[in-house]
Amino acid sequence: GSIADTVWNTTDPGSEAYQHAGNWDLYAKWEGYNYTVSYNGNKPAAASGSVSDVPAADSKVFGTAIELGAAPSLTGWTFVGWCKNSDGSGSVYPAGSSFNDDPSDMTDGGNLTLYGVWTVNKYTVAFNAGGGTGSMGTQEKTYGVDCALIANAFTRTGYTFRDWTITYEGTKYTF
Repeated sequence: GSIADTVWNTTDPGSEAYQHAGNWDLYAKWEGYNYTVSYNGNKPAAASGSVSDVPAADSKVFGTAIELGAAPSLTGWTFVGWCKNSDGSGSVYPAGSSFNDDPSDMTDGGNLTLYGVWTVNKYTVAFNAGGGTGSMGTQEKTYGVDCALIANAFTRTGYTFRDWTITYEGTKYTF
């Protein structure tokens, strides 16, 4: 920068500038870039609904640790963390953790956008004989994805199996 851009000091950084006659030893006094950290909820293409509770943008000064914003919400998905790349590649930083800025990402007055990284929730489907006998294993179900249930292996004398329900006396449930 030019002398108009930077305050010069005659002693180590932080002291007052003053005038005197004779030779000068000048020390540069540096000031970190001011920039903005913005958050993009980054809804996955396979997700329905919308991302909520995305943190607001925050002003920062380069050289100070950034405390990352809180986790947003998306039904059926788990928030993993914040990433500098929209595709989730590279380092992922947990919500609320400290993040040290990288000079290659910064410009004075610039913006650093962090993108949400998500994983879809998976659930275990357990099968209950509902008064019948026998045993069946469990099955994994991915949120938002239809799945064909494994064949019924339970038996009950005098009865025919009709459907799966989510309660003992409930109505049919479609997976």
